[in-house]
Amino acid sequence: MIRIDPKMQWPILNSDDMDVDEFYEEFEGVLRLANDIKGFPMERLLALKSSLRGSRAETYEHVKRQRQKNGTFATDPEAVYDIIKG
Repeated sequence: MIRIDPKMQWPILNSDDMDVDEFYEEFEGVLRLANDIKGFPMERLLALKSSLRGSRAETYEHVKRQRQKNGTFATDPEAVYDIIKG
């Protein structure tokens, strides 16, 4: 049996990183390895959380709390991702 086990590192976005577009380009490039990003909206949010640091992570948590209150974190994770990305 042949097994392919790709080794990859998730990109990290720190508070002081200014090139947010480059981060998301790299982040979404890694996600394209898994089903072309389709069908994994909640997993994309969870992966994003692990890639954010400092105030970027605080923004994620703030949006998450707001969207959990109105229920859209679970029902529309793609919209939540777009809000955080924006």
